[in-house]
Amino acid sequence: MIKKIFFSLLLALSIVSCNNSNQNIEGFWIDSYYQFLETEKDTVKRHSIIRQIIKIKGDKIRVKRFENKEFSIPAIDTTLNFTLKDNKIYINDEDASVWEVLVFKDRMTITYDNNIKTTFKKLPTTSKKVNWNPEGKLYKSTVGNQVSYEDYTDSTNMYFFFTNTVDVLKYDWKIEHVDNYSFLLLESFFGSKPLFVDSIEGNKIHLTDYTLDGNKYILEQEKTIQKAPTELFGIWKLTNRDDIDDKEDFNPLSQNTIKQIIIRKDSILFLNDFFKQRSAWKYYKDGNFILLKDKVKMARISVLGTHSLVLEMNLTTMEDSYEKKKFIFIRE
Repeated sequence: MIKKIFFSLLLALSIVSCNNSNQNIEGFWIDSYYQFLETEKDTVKRHSIIRQIIKIKGDKIRVKRFENKEFSIPAIDTTLNFTLKDNKIYINDEDASVWEVLVFKDRMTITYDNNIKTTFKKLPTTSKKVNWNPEGKLYKSTVGNQVSYEDYTDSTNMYFFFTNTVDVLKYDWKIEHVDNYSFLLLESFFGSKPLFVDSIEGNKIHLTDYTLDGNKYILEQEKTIQKAPTELFGIWKLTNRDDIDDKEDFNPLSQNTIKQIIIRKDSILFLNDFFKQRSAWKYYKDGNFILLKDKVKMARISVLGTHSLVLEMNLTTMEDSYEKKKFIFIRE
């Protein structure tokens, strides 16, 4: 199916290139979204699964497809010659058919298999390759009235969270360049997306997400030292937990049935009568958060004293894992 779509796409581009003298077919294009067509009406826009950049110049097409681990789609980087004959395109001895291609100033639509239309957005005509490595850096951004952080903890992992919740997402990340165009590639279990790096101004990174509406983001590197309060360290005994789920009381292996935690500089140990679970952690001053890296969970410190600690968190992997609970501890 993917192969058929791929060559249908190439055919569509070729037909337009040969029959339309307007040179706006040439340039760099990025897939944005697709739609299923019902009669003559477009339905809901859906995020593309096959994320790729297309470079069209003369009779050559370069296809740079990014890997999508979630759907086991491998990366591709290939350049193909194309010719048109009797309304058919021949590329490396492969043939395919297409229904309709429309080219506009900043986008291109391709309809294939009778009922699927894919929209590509046109990248800027010129671009300057950027030298940016976010590894080990923390960035802050504002979307609407919500403040979010992106922590690129190492060469492959990034943690994303808002300051008004205890939810956190883990992404795989890397930087890729296609000619002079630079992209931040993010992938999680929700899917993958390439963000175009528009520019870098001091400690600010300007990004564009060409998916659907083409949102723009500004990441600002956080310079504040994220030093955890020394009062956190030590051995803490659970005395109470709010919002207890009766089902968890019958499951001694539930991660929420902890009885004790031991907080050290490099790890937090969770214990009850049946298990010991360790997680690396990191503290964030804004929001008073603790990131539990190995659990991909957030805990908010709502109370911290010499002998008392209250954490808002939920360690379970069940569907209600985003519902906060209060864990009340005393120092042992």
